[in-house]
Amino acid sequence: MSEIRIRPQKEGDRNRLAELSCLCFSGAPWFSAMSVEEKLRRHDDYRSRQDAMIVVAVCGNQIVGAQIGFALIAAPEIARLLPCTKKGDYYICEGFVAEPYRGQGIAHRLRIAMDRWMKDQGFLRRIVRISTQSNLAALRRHGFRVVVEKAIK
Repeated sequence: MSEIRIRPQKEGDRNRLAELSCLCFSGAPWFSAMSVEEKLRRHDDYRSRQDAMIVVAVCGNQIVGAQIGFALIAAPEIARLLPCTKKGDYYICEGFVAEPYRGQGIAHRLRIAMDRWMKDQGFLRRIVRISTQSNLAALRRHGFRVVVEKAIK
């Protein structure tokens, strides 16, 4: 298997990123039926928000994972759900790794790259949206704590 590189998303990654996101969220427990076109629109919305950043994991020429985020103040629909938000908060709205590449620390490397970028931009805290208990367990192992548990539709 080729070496995994972590880098910022490039414009040419747009379609593959949407396709991989659809694939990663199509199975249990999500069963998302979102089309690639809908994902493209959603990712374009994310990219248009204040301080948006997308980091990708690449194996050879293939995108195998990503993490997407933006300033929490650019997401008032999320900020209002939290008990205390601050100007320096950053919201991670999506993170995913292709099935054959899971369990290799790629999500952790994506998080470290995003953390470095956030720190360089002056962000102080990350807010992470998770959708499975296994994600929660992994984040707790890395020192994260639950601030609020709410279903977001």
